[in-house]
Amino acid sequence: MTTRPQGTLKSVKMLRTMMLAAALGSPVIAASASVMQAPSVALQGVPLIRQGYNDCGPASIAMVLGYFRVPVDVGVISRATKASPRSYMTVDAISRYVAPYGLETAVVRGGQLTQLRALIRLGVPTIALQYFQEVGKVPHFRVPYGFDDQGGWLFVADPLAGAVRIRYQDFDTLWNTQGRIFVAVYPPALRTNVLRAVAGRA
Repeated sequence: MTTRPQGTLKSVKMLRTMMLAAALGSPVIAASASVMQAPSVALQGVPLIRQGYNDCGPASIAMVLGYFRVPVDVGVISRATKASPRSYMTVDAISRYVAPYGLETAVVRGGQLTQLRALIRLGVPTIALQYFQEVGKVPHFRVPYGFDDQGGWLFVADPLAGAVRIRYQDFDTLWNTQGRIFVAVYPPALRTNVLRAVAGRA
């Protein structure tokens, strides 16, 4: 018997309402022409959620769901996505967890900053797998939610460090040896635009 995560039925109704709003031009997930050209963009409404032990992945999922106004406790996500409290969450768990909420994912390996920035312009949050501060130590999930091309900064909601900014070059360094993996999370209404952004045609 398949069970939905807690609060799913109510959340799915809310998400369907949001997807309708997106089709009508909701500022939450629909970018205006001026935003598409802006050198600095940040998603509004990404909550900063702190992690428990080895819960950077579940906390990152919670932040992305929170952006879509679907609040879910990190502990609930952790129990559903990790083999044990002390284990790490895998990238594949993200797609499985968000699907019952009516959200789709694009899992990208060999990702580029241009793709992340294009998705942020679309109003689409991503979850990136990197190392926390030093290559080879502490694999870590975090949520890029904004960028500043003029300063060369990526704005990140980090479940361990908080709301931080990371230089493009440093982000690349922490990303390179982790396969440059990220997962875009989005409602079906944005599928075509997301696939274009991931393909580098945004």
